[in-house]
Amino acid sequence: MQGEMTLTHALLTEFIENFFGFGDPNAKYWFIGMEEGGGNSSEKFEKRVSAWDQMGKNTLVDVKEYHELIGINRFFEEPVKLQSTWNKLIRIYLTANGYSHGTDDVRVFQKEQLGRTGKDTALLELLPLSSPNINVWLYPNWTNLPLLWSRESYRSKVLPLRVKSLRKLIDEYKPKVVVFYGQTNEEYWRMVIGSPFRPYDLLDLKYAKTSETVFVSIKHPVYTGLTNDYFHRIGCWIQSQI
Repeated sequence: MQGEMTLTHALLTEFIENFFGFGDPNAKYWFIGMEEGGGNSSEKFEKRVSAWDQMGKNTLVDVKEYHELIGINRFFEEPVKLQSTWNKLIRIYLTANGYSHGTDDVRVFQKEQLGRTGKDTALLELLPLSSPNINVWLYPNWTNLPLLWSRESYRSKVLPLRVKSLRKLIDEYKPKVVVFYGQTNEEYWRMVIGSPFRPYDLLDLKYAKTSETVFVSIKHPVYTGLTNDYFHRIGCWIQSQI
């Protein structure tokens, strides 16, 4: 098997079931996407799972420490490179909290605050395994874990478990704001919150509210044609709701 992983089936299964992303579960702002990009080599993925194992197998881990362990420092060390998705999510947070949101402010926040333990934001993924795109599935080349033989098998078995776990996490920690990004996956966001969204056409977003949490469904930050203003306006709208 070309490029076969040396990870045990037990550790892979733990990762799939229990790793949800970065930050502090007590953060007030959670940003939730479908899955991370990447996953184009067994070596890179093995580094990711091993880093999570090394950090204690927690549901959420510190984003900077994790990326240092897998050898990616460009998002946290000078000169800081803005990450295309994080950049826009940061703009939502800064605007919602009345902070300056220029590019330099975003860069400093990414370096020091976003997805960090003890800070105010968390970055989560509904699905745990990274993939270059939805049409590529390389894991059968790397492991004989039956769960990963096909993307269809993986999604059919993992999605219901992860939806249930994510809902439990939200019920337990009660974040003030949950922003789901990627409206093509809205059926899953509805499953997570257990209720429909209401449209707010002025901003091309949908939302739902409980006594503890505002849920927002928005376009993916890398959706073609979006400007920074879209995310600043979403932040302003969130500020008006909390």
